[in-house]
Amino acid sequence: EEITLNIHSRVIGFRGGPAQSTRINVFYTTGTVGTCLNHPKHGKTQLFRKGISNLHELEAIFENPRIHTNAGYYTRKSIRQPWKDAETNMYLVDSAQRWIYVGNATGLVKNERERNVITCICTLWDSLIWNP
Repeated sequence: EEITLNIHSRVIGFRGGPAQSTRINVFYTTGTVGTCLNHPKHGKTQLFRKGISNLHELEAIFENPRIHTNAGYYTRKSIRQPWKDAETNMYLVDSAQRWIYVGNATGLVKNERERNVITCICTLWDSLIWNP
């Protein structure tokens, strides 16, 4: 299912798989395909593959996002590695870190209580999505 199209970044995003937990981003001008999924052994993983140059390779990734193409690279040592919040010195899941940033940047998070509520909701949501 297509979920996003960004003509400025030249990327199309798709979601599918069990509980809609797999995301595939296709950067159509560079031939790079990014997959984010819940790997049975490694947990939440993110992999980018460069130089996907034909429809056959792209279809293979959509059929099996874990397929080995020998063109992939990881962006972090561990996708499960939480981010450390500089203000609280606590570790946060990705979604909590992003929402805290947005809340601070827009002025929507006004106090520590609201910040904690966002962190709790995002942490719970993350565990529901990635640990079914």
